[in-house]
Amino acid sequence: MESATSTAWKIPIAKSSLLHKQMDGATSLDALLPSPQGPQSASPLMPTAGVMSPGHAPMAPTFKPSLPAMRFIFSNTTLYLSFFLAAAAISMSAPRNILLQYVPNAYTSGGVVSYTGAGILGAAAVIVAHLLNQFLSGFLG
Repeated sequence: MESATSTAWKIPIAKSSLLHKQMDGATSLDALLPSPQGPQSASPLMPTAGVMSPGHAPMAPTFKPSLPAMRFIFSNTTLYLSFFLAAAAISMSAPRNILLQYVPNAYTSGGVVSYTGAGILGAAAVIVAHLLNQFLSGFLG
């Protein structure tokens, strides 16, 4: 087996005359690039934001959301509110103790909620958030 350094000298090297040869009908790269003096013709005049031209009034920004967009915004807001309220309710000591009272290994030996207990509390928070979101969506709109 030959090493890479011993076979490197066997690779043919392209001749420099082939590298700079231009194909028939090809455009030179120098013809495509702009000249160093800049453009030869004047650039077209474009109106700027601060200049008022006659007959053109600036567009006034308007915010008129449609009814489906408002429903989407409202449903997302109630969902956020539902998750916040559910997490706040589940994190209180009384609901936490009621939920984890009969679950084995819900607390560690130091009295801290274990991963199992945290999973139970998280699942309960999702269920409470869903029910609360359904109630708020039906009650408020």
